[in-house]
Amino acid sequence: MAIGSGLSGQFGGKAESTYGTAVTVDRFWEFTSESIEPDVATIDIKGIRAGSRIQRTDRTARIVRGYAGSIELPVLNKNMGLLFQHALGGDTITTITGSARRHTCTPDSLAQQGKMLTIQMGKPSVDGTVQPFTYNGGKITGFEVMCSVDEPLMATFDFDFKGATTATALASASYVATQEGFYWPQAAVTVAGSTFYAKGFKCKYTPNLSVDRRFLGNTKKEPLAGGFATIEGELDAEFESLTEYANFIAGTQQALVITFTTATFITGSTPFVFKLSVPKANWMNAAPTVGDTGILKLTLPFRGEDDGSNAPITITLDNADTSA
Repeated sequence: MAIGSGLSGQFGGKAESTYGTAVTVDRFWEFTSESIEPDVATIDIKGIRAGSRIQRTDRTARIVRGYAGSIELPVLNKNMGLLFQHALGGDTITTITGSARRHTCTPDSLAQQGKMLTIQMGKPSVDGTVQPFTYNGGKITGFEVMCSVDEPLMATFDFDFKGATTATALASASYVATQEGFYWPQAAVTVAGSTFYAKGFKCKYTPNLSVDRRFLGNTKKEPLAGGFATIEGELDAEFESLTEYANFIAGTQQALVITFTTATFITGSTPFVFKLSVPKANWMNAAPTVGDTGILKLTLPFRGEDDGSNAPITITLDNADTSA
């Protein structure tokens, strides 16, 4: 018996070896909300029949074509590599020093092909039963990271699933010990290598996977890249000078780096780090406007582009995790 509210919810996952073949989840994350629902189609046959003008009950079918939704969670200093690896495709792990490891997550050449997850959400009913919803064939179809003044670093992952069941037993949730979050005072923002005073940021990566690979017999195959991936985001700032406006007008592309560094250490004097890097941010607007008597605000939407040399987006995680 558990508390019959969202307080008893849980989120677990594990990588699959074969697309759509569910495995028992053994990794768990704290989360703030989820919105996974079935993709349902109702198919009606509207044959003309003398004397009948209401849809017949034996001429309609309900088809579940898959499942999709988002999961929002805080970005913590441990146990995040698996999600970002499946969101981008690659996770290269190197040793910094001693037990400290660096996870460098970048888009891979196969566009996440072969990266599948089984996800289990525990959804509590009011009678205190945590109902297990186990989703197989999970592909991350996009993610967004964001933070503003007075807020923690958060992430939202978008999922597409092949199928689901409520018959798999609820896994016993266990969490990594001594985790902590990343917060706005720990953030440093640089543009073209120089300090930039941002009030907030968000950045979204969308791999543009074809999730509609459905076939007769209601078979669904693994989503593959079906178009250009996109990197989009924005910085919120104050209007300090004409620099950003001039860069926007000139189409100047600049390196954007946002780094969160904790006061606690992995080992010795090596801190935990979350870093987002976009080597070529193309500013899509930087025009200040006067809306009231206050300090002029400046919103800088950007698009990440590929320079043919550097990864167009990189998530770097410094922690002690030896695997994704």
